[in-house]
Amino acid sequence: MERALAGDHITYDDLTAVEQQEVVRRLTARGASIRDIAAQLSTTKRTVSRRRASLGAA
Repeated sequence: MERALAGDHITYDDLTAVEQQEVVRRLTARGASIRDIAAQLSTTKRTVSRRRASLGAA
């Protein structure tokens, strides 16, 4: 998870569901946009948007 936060080429699919949620939560808290998070985790903006919505941080 720390490697994903650091942008170390860890994809969203490489993480467990709990790790996905935590990475998106932490990156959102750092002020990263949906587009930036999606690019960093090699996933779609829609996936990140859904995960943020489930956290209440849409």
